Amino acid sequence: MPAASIQDGAEPYEHVQSFHRRGNHRLEIDLKDEVLRLTLDGKGVDQEIIVHDTNHGSVFLGASWQGEGWSQRNLADDVYDAVFEKFTIRTNTGKELKDEKVLFTTELTGWDKFLFDAKSVWESILFWFLRNG
Repeated sequence: MPAASIQDGAEPYEHVQSFHRRGNHRLEIDLKDEVLRLTLDGKGVDQEIIVHDTNHGSVFLGASWQGEGWSQRNLADDVYDAVFEKFTIRTNTGKELKDEKVLFTTELTGWDKFLFDAKSVWESILFWFLRNG
């Protein structure tokens, strides 16, 4: 017997998601003159944001709950945490990406990357012996 559709009065299916499930998205923020544009997972956000104060300063990334939505993942807490990997700030002069000057990045390079990778390898070897020894 075929299942009833939503048009027939059946409830829509809403997949229950784990509270501990992490999201993984690519966010690009483009500030050119006074216009801020956002791209999330390769799709541009329709609304452009006008930024009136473009003086030198700090970068602050955050999220806030506006009370307009519903979170299936966490019904009791409206705190959003984000971990940014490969966060890079470039000059945004309109040149090709490879020609842009990097002003800040969280990616390790050179000696710092070598030391981090060497420490990671050493710790994985050490923990293997501790678990299996």
